[in-house]
Amino acid sequence: DAPMPTVGKPSELRRPLWERGAENISFVIEELKKIYRKLDFKNLLLAGHSNGGDTVMLFAEKYPKRVKKI
Repeated sequence: DAPMPTVGKPSELRRPLWERGAENISFVIEELKKIYRKLDFKNLLLAGHSNGGDTVMLFAEKYPKRVKKI
């Protein structure tokens, strides 16, 4: 990955990184469902720090029914 932009408006410059991260979270959840069929994926708790926190918040915004707590 290219370095994270540090100059400019973060919400605009970093949005593509957050979008990719949110899609990665979605992909991993779907893959885990295949492996761990007995787990309850309807009550997810997501955590993130800094850029990860921004990514988790975007995921929750895009998929509100998939996240119980952040």
